Amino acid sequence: MFHPGWRDNSLKMLDNHVDVAIIGGGITGCGIALDAAQRGLKTVLLERGDIASGTSSRSSKLIHGGLRYLKQMQFRITRLACRERDRMLTLDPHLVRSINCVYPAYQGDRTPGWQVDLGLWMYDRLTGRPEKHRQLTRKEIAELAPGLRTDELDRALAYTDGVADDARLTWAVAATAHSYGAAVLPRMEVEDALRNTEGRITGLLVRDLENERVVPLEARVVINAAGVWTDAVRFRLGL
Repeated sequence: MFHPGWRDNSLKMLDNHVDVAIIGGGITGCGIALDAAQRGLKTVLLERGDIASGTSSRSSKLIHGGLRYLKQMQFRITRLACRERDRMLTLDPHLVRSINCVYPAYQGDRTPGWQVDLGLWMYDRLTGRPEKHRQLTRKEIAELAPGLRTDELDRALAYTDGVADDARLTWAVAATAHSYGAAVLPRMEVEDALRNTEGRITGLLVRDLENERVVPLEARVVINAAGVWTDAVRFRLGL
């Protein structure tokens, strides 16, 4: 959790040399900060806006096993995604919950219904959860999805996946990273890179948007986790 005065305490880390400086306060940046802090590395997370204010608050909300990977015959990554989803459902029920999904397959679809049925059968076997997919009856379709077009409907398949409040989940990861000692600093904009005489990046020049103070931050490693703004950050850093 974030205790009173957490931002002021985090700002004090800017006066010291850190091991890892992370740009971007989305789920990727927060996850990296948590991993680094758990390893005992002195870590600073910098976010221009607020935590999860970008893509990580505008996702599909699904914590899924990756059906699209299964379609591409990527069994290993599908199994890994299923395991991670199931682990989150078990460990974080306050953040992640099961959601029931209906997959309608129509005659003439590029992916025929029997292939979807087979894919979901394989999907069932890549997860350890008890819920298995099944084919819905016409009566169940009318009850579960009354607006679903049923003309030329080959079959409707029900299966379960996971869903989360993405912004809340990101904040939880950020708070956990902070509890392990990471400095989490929203409202901090990266202006430029610090470089040594050989041109290697040795830190960042950052502006505190709360008071417009510009401070240097020396870091052994700088990680760009800005998501869709990655290229904009690269350009700003002269990369």
